[in-house]
Amino acid sequence: MNIFGNTLGILYHKVPGWPIAFGDDDDEKNYLEKALELNPQGIDPHYFYGEFLYDERDYTEAKNHLLLAQQGTEIGSIDSFK
Repeated sequence: MNIFGNTLGILYHKVPGWPIAFGDDDDEKNYLEKALELNPQGIDPHYFYGEFLYDERDYTEAKNHLLLAQQGTEIGSIDSFK
C-alpha cells in the first residue's frame, strides 16, 4: 500500500479537479497520510506530503516533513539491509 499510497496521493494532487479530471486534495491527503503510517521513516512519503503541505500554504509543517525526508531511509535501500 505504501507505494500505491504515494502514487495515488501524487496523482490526485497533480491532476486537475472536476470537470477537467479527477484530482482531489482530500483524497491526496488521505493517501499520503496512510503512506506515512506505513513507512514513517520513508523519504517518499515525507517528501510528497511536505510538497502537498507547501502547496496548501502550511509552510511550517511542510518544512518539518521535508527535513524528515532528508533524514529518511527508503524501504529496499542498501541501508535497510545492514
